[in-house]
Amino acid sequence: MTDAFWYKKVLHDIMTTCIIMHNMIIADERNVDASIEDHMKTPTPEVEMMLDENTRFQ
Repeated sequence: MTDAFWYKKVLHDIMTTCIIMHNMIIADERNVDASIEDHMKTPTPEVEMMLDENTRFQ
C-alpha cells in the first residue's frame, strides 16, 4: 500500500492541498494595514574591503 502515494492522481491531490494550505496561511498572517514601502526598504549592507588576499581567509 506504500506505493499508492506515487500515483499521479494522489500526488496531484497532495500538491493541490499543500498549495491551498500555503495560500491560506499567507492570507491569515498578512498585515493588511502595513504599507508596501515599509517592506520594500532594506538597509544597505556594509562591506569591508580586504587589500591583502591572505587576510580574508583567516
